[in-house]
Amino acid sequence: MASGALARRDEPSNVYDQFRLLDVHLLNLTTTARALRIRLRVLWSYSVALERRAKETSQLNKSYAEYVEELQRNKWDIIEQLRQSKSQVFRLQAELQSERAKSRRSRQHRKRRSGERRTSC
Repeated sequence: MASGALARRDEPSNVYDQFRLLDVHLLNLTTTARALRIRLRVLWSYSVALERRAKETSQLNKSYAEYVEELQRNKWDIIEQLRQSKSQVFRLQAELQSERAKSRRSRQHRKRRSGERRTSC
């Protein structure tokens, strides 16, 4: 009996009630459709934003890769310049030592010559 009462209560008794029930269902479906359309628009705008962000990130990655490549080239150029400078420093140090040795020998030679002059006088 209870189940029969439920069945009767769920089913409208006359045509007017049936139309009202259909109208309520239609209103619910319309509201749901609007909500879905809004949700789809939001999701679409998210996807557009994500796509734009992916393009920007891709461009940034490309720019970063180019920048890193340029930095690598600059690094190797600087390393090569340092090597050349280092070899130039070694060469100049060798020249300086050679000049010092010549100067020392010359001084010693002059001292010997001046000592010889003093003793001969």
